[in-house]
Amino acid sequence: MTIPGATTSVTVTRVINADPNSEMDLDSETDYAPPSVQTITVAQALRATFTLGSGERQFAPGGERERTVYKFVTDTIQGDTILGDDILTEGDGQAYTVLWSQTRNLANLRYITGECYQETGAL
Repeated sequence: MTIPGATTSVTVTRVINADPNSEMDLDSETDYAPPSVQTITVAQALRATFTLGSGERQFAPGGERERTVYKFVTDTIQGDTILGDDILTEGDGQAYTVLWSQTRNLANLRYITGECYQETGAL
């Protein structure tokens, strides 16, 4: 069953370590080389809706960068969305990053709800 009142469709992506056997040697005195990463698609064409969350806006020094927090609801996926997953709206290409999420069940309706943020402005 899909969520009623969905306003968009989204794709969820996740950045993972491309070499799961690599380990960071914290005792090493050599320069640290970050692990290679790859982006995988977790789900596509999920029905979703976004609303302004807590209304929290954070500004970077100088006021050029802004982070806005939103609440979201999506259809369920295999597993859950996790902290740091990216959500991309398929209609207008808006990008969000997941802060937290939780799968919920209500009257035979299973869905994922959570908060995400969007950053705008110059770095």
